[in-house]
Amino acid sequence: MSANKGLIKNDENPVSHPVCHPELVSGSQTRPGRRSRNQFGMTGGAWMTGGHGSDVLFSDERFMDIALEEALIAASEGEVPVGAVAVAGDEVIARGHNLRESLCDPTAHAEMIVIREASGKLGKWRLTDLTLYVTIEPCAMCAGAIVLARIPRVVFGAEDPKAGAGGSLFQILQEPALNHRVELVSGVNEDKCRSIMKDFFVNRRLKCITRTV
Repeated sequence: MSANKGLIKNDENPVSHPVCHPELVSGSQTRPGRRSRNQFGMTGGAWMTGGHGSDVLFSDERFMDIALEEALIAASEGEVPVGAVAVAGDEVIARGHNLRESLCDPTAHAEMIVIREASGKLGKWRLTDLTLYVTIEPCAMCAGAIVLARIPRVVFGAEDPKAGAGGSLFQILQEPALNHRVELVSGVNEDKCRSIMKDFFVNRRLKCITRTV
């Protein structure tokens, strides 16, 4: 069985449970969308109709662009270029990027920075109204924090086959044994997210080679 079962790819069709999403009309297939699994692990055969699916996709891409801005800031600071944004409705609550090198803190991943900032601003640790956007699939630590914060929805750009805990290596975000499961969307602005990461490590290798010559 594939580890990525239940993960929504940006170029796939959405399916959500009609009880949880009454705006979805079962049986209508007039408009393609993306498949989805909600936080309860339930799937259905409903399809998004009208302009709702394209509106969601537009919003996801728009907020992922902000996360990409943060990733570029991280790269300029010599940090691994990962950016994240926490959004409530249409409002950016918190944004940040990887700060492990700057803070000498192994836990200072972009997601952790944003979760802490959002909790502080909202004055609560249950972040049940937020969507978290991150350029790279969350690791096990960040996935655990997302579950503990009760974040209902996570959108990430590129998969991380070496450390991803959203289905690539582990599936913590939708682990049935845990008391919270996250709706996942992947592949939003995927090429940009992957390119920033690839360019960063290529440039770092070149600098290492230059120093040794």
